Amino acid sequence: LGVLSTFGSNISLYSMTALSIFRVFHLNRFGANINKFDKMCLTMILASSILFSAFLAVVPLFDNFQDFFVNGLTYGRDIGLFYGEVDKRTHTEVFEAYYGKLVQHDLSWDEIGRLLDGMF
Repeated sequence: LGVLSTFGSNISLYSMTALSIFRVFHLNRFGANINKFDKMCLTMILASSILFSAFLAVVPLFDNFQDFFVNGLTYGRDIGLFYGEVDKRTHTEVFEAYYGKLVQHDLSWDEIGRLLDGMF
């Protein structure tokens, strides 16, 4: 749902901006005819807007970028350990207090999820 929402918002924003700029530079004459070059520019603007919007919407789903796009991470109301800004450092500190010294400090979000499941 988040990907579709982001994709739709980006398409709207980029298309509106790019098409307005296109109109200012290529159709500045009242009643001007559109030639092949203008059609090609318009097609490239629309295609690049769609591709860039799709790229921005899908990038947070890749494992390599999961540390940069953690947003809205919440736990149940009965878990009071993770208030405020939750990041890997906060989780690591809580895990070290609960489990003792951790061998690996740079945990992936999957490993953090498994450690949390073991706590609750």
